[in-house]
Amino acid sequence: MQLFVPSLPFMAKDLAAPIDVAQLALSLSMAAIALANLVYGPLSDRLGRRPVLLAGLLLFLIGTAIAAFATSVEMLVVGRIIQAGGSASGMVISRAMVRDVYGAEKAASMIAYLTVAMLAAPYVALIVGGALTDSVGWRASLWFAFIVGGIVTVIAFRILRETHFEDRVAIAPLNLARNYAHLFGSIEFTGYVLHTAFAAGTFFAFMAAGPYLMVDVLHRPALEFSFWFALLTFTFMGANFAAGRVSSRVGLDRMVFFGSLISLSGGVLLLIVLAVFGLSPLTLFLPNALVGIGQGISMPNAQAGAINLNPKLAGTSSGLLAFATMGMGAVFSQIVGEFADGTAGPLAWTIMVGVSLALISGLIPARRRAWAPLTGDG
Repeated sequence: MQLFVPSLPFMAKDLAAPIDVAQLALSLSMAAIALANLVYGPLSDRLGRRPVLLAGLLLFLIGTAIAAFATSVEMLVVGRIIQAGGSASGMVISRAMVRDVYGAEKAASMIAYLTVAMLAAPYVALIVGGALTDSVGWRASLWFAFIVGGIVTVIAFRILRETHFEDRVAIAPLNLARNYAHLFGSIEFTGYVLHTAFAAGTFFAFMAAGPYLMVDVLHRPALEFSFWFALLTFTFMGANFAAGRVSSRVGLDRMVFFGSLISLSGGVLLLIVLAVFGLSPLTLFLPNALVGIGQGISMPNAQAGAINLNPKLAGTSSGLLAFATMGMGAVFSQIVGEFADGTAGPLAWTIMVGVSLALISGLIPARRRAWAPLTGDG
């Protein structure tokens, strides 16, 4: 998504498409990712991780090629939908494979390390996509994605081995519905999923409102937003890395709780500094960096908690996590847009609501069991 975003205005002009129609290349690809998340998880539980992941990578390459050769906006949108649907396989199956390989005790630490890579890639993609668009043209970012995707597919085909050896789960519609009901029938699973979704929602809200506040309200160049956004990216990555080092010793429920408190303090700080000092890059980004630090601690542990509850349904659990994350992100983005008034107030209160709900949701699993000693699993 981030690789393609800088080229969107140029693509619309080249294909003579209204900007609202061209936006479908982005919004429908997000919808495709969300829906595909619900499919890949159960498929990988039934067929295995490796074949489903490889199939998704091939779909990604096919969709990317269609989009790169597009001669109309309709052809581009179709290609982007296929591309996004294929790419979703990695989002879902990677977490399930981590659970397969490392088990319940180390899953939180490994998912934290995995998240570091997942966060670094979008930031790099923004820069690469902008540079390619400016120097070569909007199709260059798609061809770059095709080349990188091809390399990843070859590597995965050659070295990736199957990791799912639990009893395979049938994927008949009735059984699939039963699996979903079983997972959401667990209050622990629901709490972990809601925590992840609400935390991610605040990030998507910032992504929707942050550029507008920087460029249109503060009249700062778009490039400055990218540099400030790096602060959020690297603080979140640092917190993920730290969580990876200590989660197995402290326990995932404690990590979710402590991280949630830090995020809540960031939300409170954002409201205070905006009220006292007004809107500026410092008052906008520094409190949100604190929010990100807390989420970098809590989110990988909540994700691990969700997929640990039923190893046979690790893929399905991961798919539901990804679907909830994308869905809540869309909701929070829409909310902050609906209440936009030219100030940072709607964003600050949206973030405050999000971190508060994330804290409450994160406490749900801990209420179901006594906390282990400090050296336990949590």
